[in-house]
Amino acid sequence: MKARFLSLLPLFALCWAAAGCSLTHPLAVWKNEQFAGGPIKTVMVVGVAEKSVSRKDFEQKMAERLRSDGIEAIPSVEVLPTDKELTRETVENTVRHTGIGGVLVVQILEKEATLRPASDTKYYDFTKTYVYNPVDKQFYDATVDVKVESMLYETTRGDAIWSLLTQTHGPASANYLMNSVIDVIVPALRKTGFFGK
Repeated sequence: MKARFLSLLPLFALCWAAAGCSLTHPLAVWKNEQFAGGPIKTVMVVGVAEKSVSRKDFEQKMAERLRSDGIEAIPSVEVLPTDKELTRETVENTVRHTGIGGVLVVQILEKEATLRPASDTKYYDFTKTYVYNPVDKQFYDATVDVKVESMLYETTRGDAIWSLLTQTHGPASANYLMNSVIDVIVPALRKTGFFGK
């Protein structure tokens, strides 16, 4: 029995690696089943971020990934000002003049940190964030969970037609978070059927 279990370990490791590489998973998905506006030909990606550089990076990566999956997409930074606050009115005015059929808005909703006593700080693990508490003179592992909301709006009436809430556990960097979230959003968007074949 033990030998059989040990022979299956490489298979379990492979399955874990294939399924568990992304620490982002969906928490909730909603789709407007009554939407009958036909296939959306072009979607504009809007990344809500505090820094314009982060917004630009995210939008360009998301649009590139959507295009590689057969969905025509443009980053909002190519048609909207980056030096002004994004408002619904600004987006709607831009959409009216460009023939964009959908607007995908992606934003971080919540960041939650969990602190646990660090088991061993002799060997520094670069994938973790350590916090030192001078009161009890102990190091803690800080793990962050990030919730991201994605909303797809059709542009004829401005109604939301799809939403996805994801959670990413312990992203090692902003770039990792970005890529991991995109890896979940794009296939989920494709499944909606809003973009044709």
